[in-house]
Amino acid sequence: MGYKYRSTQPYDASAFTLVREEEMTYPQPKYISGRGFLHLFTKYTGLRELYMETSPDGQSWSDDRKLAGIKRPEDAQSGHYQISGQRGDTVAFFYNWHPNGNVDLRTNIYYMQTADFGQTWTNVKGEELSLPVSEVNNPGLVKEFFSQELNVYIKDMSYDAKGYPVALYLAGKGHQPGPTHGLRQWYVAHWNGSQ
Repeated sequence: MGYKYRSTQPYDASAFTLVREEEMTYPQPKYISGRGFLHLFTKYTGLRELYMETSPDGQSWSDDRKLAGIKRPEDAQSGHYQISGQRGDTVAFFYNWHPNGNVDLRTNIYYMQTADFGQTWTNVKGEELSLPVSEVNNPGLVKEFFSQELNVYIKDMSYDAKGYPVALYLAGKGHQPGPTHGLRQWYVAHWNGSQ
C-alpha cells in the first residue's frame, strides 16, 4: 500500500494528516498550475503496470487509469519501470519492458506524453496512443533492444531548450555489475523534432 499525507498547516512539516491509502508504488506526482496534480505510479497486478490519477486539490482523487501493461501471450508476467518529467503543462515519461516479469531482463525504451492533464496520451510525434499500451511493438517505442539481448536502465529525463524530451540511459548485456556481463554503455535518447 501507498500513503498520501498532507501537512496540517501550509509550509509546515511538523504535523501531517492521512489523505488516502491505496495500492501504489514508485509515485511520481506532478503539479500543473490551474489544474492540480497528475500522479504517475505503478501497481503490482500480477504485472508491474503503469497508472495515473489526478486531483484538483491533493485531497479528492480520480479513479486510477492504466497507461501501460505490455505482455506477450507467452509471458506469465511482465512489467515496467518509468522515469518522468514535466515541462509546463506537458507531463511525459520514458519506460522499459520486463519480458516475462523478470526485472533482470528489462529492455526496450518507450515514451508517452500528455499536454491535457492525462485526458489523451501521445507518442513523441503527437500521435494518440490507444490505452492501455499492451503491445511490445507500439507507436511509443523509442528504441528496440530485446532482439539484441541488451538490458536498458533509464536513469533520468529532461528537456532541451526547444522543449524536446531527452533521456539518459545505460545499456549492457546483463544485470550483474563487474566483468561478468562486460562494460555498460551510457547513451542519450534525444528527440530533435523529426527523429
